[in-house]
Amino acid sequence: MSRVRLQQQYEGIPVSAGELSVNLRGNEIVSVLADTLPALDGFDTTPAITAAEALTSAQALIDKYYAVIDADYSTPSLVIFNRGLLTDMQAPTRLAWFIEVTRIDMREFIWINAQEGGVLLNFSQLTDAKSRLVHDANSGSTLPGTLVRSEGGSPTGDQDADAAYDFSGDTYDYFLNQHGRDSYNDAGAVLRSTVDFCPSIFDCPYVNAFWNGTQMVYGAGFSRADDVDAHELTHAVTEYTADLLYFMQSGALNESFSDIFGE
Repeated sequence: MSRVRLQQQYEGIPVSAGELSVNLRGNEIVSVLADTLPALDGFDTTPAITAAEALTSAQALIDKYYAVIDADYSTPSLVIFNRGLLTDMQAPTRLAWFIEVTRIDMREFIWINAQEGGVLLNFSQLTDAKSRLVHDANSGSTLPGTLVRSEGGSPTGDQDADAAYDFSGDTYDYFLNQHGRDSYNDAGAVLRSTVDFCPSIFDCPYVNAFWNGTQMVYGAGFSRADDVDAHELTHAVTEYTADLLYFMQSGALNESFSDIFGE
C-alpha cells in the first residue's frame, strides 16, 4: 500500500489543511480522501499585515499565555486559512500568516490574520502533554519566583513544591481524561504554580491561595491539599470557558464550580 498526498494551493499559496490523499495498491486506487476549499477564484492574496507584524502578534500571544523568553519562532509563511477545514463547520476563508513556536516543552501553531491582524487560531501541537512549572517565592511577593521544578523533573524534597507539581498534574489528567480538555485553556497552556507566597511581611505566612489570571499561587502549606490545587485550577478553566465575573451571583457560581471540581 502506498500513498500520494497533494497539497491544495491557490496562486502558489498553500491552503492550511487543504489536502487530497490517494491510497494505492500497485496501480489500483483503493481510496481517496479529500478536504479542500472550493471557489477561490478572485481571492485576495495580498497581505495588509507584514510578516514582521505577524511575528510581533505571535510573540505577544506566547508572552501572555506561556511567559517564556527562549522560544524559537519560525519565519512567518503566507497561507490560506479556513477554520472549517479543521472543525467541519462553516467558516470564512482568510489570508493568514502561519507561525510555529517551539522549545523543548512547546510546539504552538499560530495563524495571524494577514489582512486585519489578530489571531485566527492557535493551539498546542504537543500530543496531550502536561507542562508544569513550580516556583518558590521564598516567603516573598515576587511572582513567579525561583523555578524549582519543571515537567519531568525529579522531586525537590520540598513538600509544598512537590505537592503543587503532583496535584496540578492530577487535575490536568482529570480534565483531559473526563472532559477532553488539554489544560485550562484547552490549548496545552503551562500549569504554573508558586508556593510559599507572602503578599507582605505583615501577611506572612499567607493563609490562602488564588488564581491570578496566569498562574496558581499558594501560601505556605496550601498546595499540599489536593482539593485546593484543583479548586484554583478550576478557576482557570472557568475563566477560559464561561468567564464568570467574580461578582454577585456570577461570582458565587464561579466559586461553587471550583468547590465541586476541587472535591
